Amino acid sequence: MSRRWEIIEELKAGKKIDQKKCPVCGNSLRVIVNGYLSEEMADFFRQHRDYIKSGGCMIFADDRDPFYVCSKCGSEFTEDLEQIKLISCPLEAGGVIHEKECRDYGLLESRRNYELMDDRELICNKICPLMDKMARIKKKDGSVIEGKIMRTFIRTYDMPGNQLIICEKKDKYYGDFIHILISDISEIQPV
Repeated sequence: MSRRWEIIEELKAGKKIDQKKCPVCGNSLRVIVNGYLSEEMADFFRQHRDYIKSGGCMIFADDRDPFYVCSKCGSEFTEDLEQIKLISCPLEAGGVIHEKECRDYGLLESRRNYELMDDRELICNKICPLMDKMARIKKKDGSVIEGKIMRTFIRTYDMPGNQLIICEKKDKYYGDFIHILISDISEIQPV
């Protein structure tokens, strides 16, 4: 039985749980338990929300899945209290990797979206730091587009070439999604 389920069994038996403290802010940590919750288990989780938290059904099934989470600062940790820092990687086309793996091109080359590796320098040095932020993009044809950088994705049959998607700002609201070929970009600046 995993340590997570041992904790659940201890809570069911009415035992006091020794809660770990968050190394970042000192708040009590909650154990994350993944999987589908029956109505009975959902009620149990609500009753013991100070100790456990549902992590949902979607997991990586590797060391990216946290064991603890802090309800105050949101930091996530392994069972050994090593902080897990994940970043959304454009080279992963929306996937998530460990911060420490960020520049490990050998690792990224072995993953499924290796087609983006052709543009890795531009993606890692210019696009990645601006993900989910406002940017001004100058294309090689001299046109300029301003908007929020959303993601990159690999080429498809109907849209050849590695794409960058930005959401162009329209008045107070975000409006049109624009696809830009990464190879057409001459300059990217934060706004």
